[in-house]
Amino acid sequence: NEYEGTSPISFRQDQHDFRAEVVGKPGVDLYTYTFFSQVSVLVFTVFFYGHFTNARSNFVEDLDHNQFSGSLVLCLIVAVSFMIMERVAYFLESIPLKLLIHYISVISMHWYIFVTVPLKGTTFASNSYLQIWYLLLCIYFALSAAQLRHGYLQGSQMSVWIMRMGTKWPNRAMFSVYMNIPFLFEMRSMLDWICTKTSLDLFMWLTLERLYHNLFMNRLEMAYRGEWKEILSGEAKVPSSWKYMIGMPSFFGIILVLLLPIVLFSS
Repeated sequence: NEYEGTSPISFRQDQHDFRAEVVGKPGVDLYTYTFFSQVSVLVFTVFFYGHFTNARSNFVEDLDHNQFSGSLVLCLIVAVSFMIMERVAYFLESIPLKLLIHYISVISMHWYIFVTVPLKGTTFASNSYLQIWYLLLCIYFALSAAQLRHGYLQGSQMSVWIMRMGTKWPNRAMFSVYMNIPFLFEMRSMLDWICTKTSLDLFMWLTLERLYHNLFMNRLEMAYRGEWKEILSGEAKVPSSWKYMIGMPSFFGIILVLLLPIVLFSS
């Protein structure tokens, strides 16, 4: 056997080098950065879309009136559609689909900013909100172009990025946020099932994904217990910093969640 006696790391490196020799691109995994850049564009659009034109409305006012503009809804649908297509291209490792998404997004966004928006009574040079939005879009375009240049890293699509980053407390916090965002785990799993050649039905696939995530959660729990074994075993007291950094923000966060709807919809 050609690879007998070699370490797993060197074997994966040989696979990586072989793929680079065959397809001409070694491949990098930039999807996580691309995803967060798209999320930043989406969040900025939600809160400041009214400032892109002379409407000057904001998210709080629209929420207070229980009505959002049709153009904002359309813009959000387009943004979410691009995020879905980005995930599909990443999972399929499809450079042609990625190239199509890149061309469509670059042309459509520039057309909107420099052709459509000026027709509504404002210009790019005089609108700071539009400039910040364009900067966020440029970050996404740069990451997209880098992904096209280097290609997709084979095999990185089958695991969540956070699971590859170890078991330290920042990763535990991020994984907890990821698992507690409503429907994010289900949507990711369903989209991956749609794009995968598999003999599992959807419910089997979701069960397998839950088992995989639960095993990683147990791994994080064991790492947490090992890191703070003196406190959790009863040899020492819980530090006051835990109460100030974890307990108090959580307590007041729950109060804010309970009172925020009353504040928003009060007359």
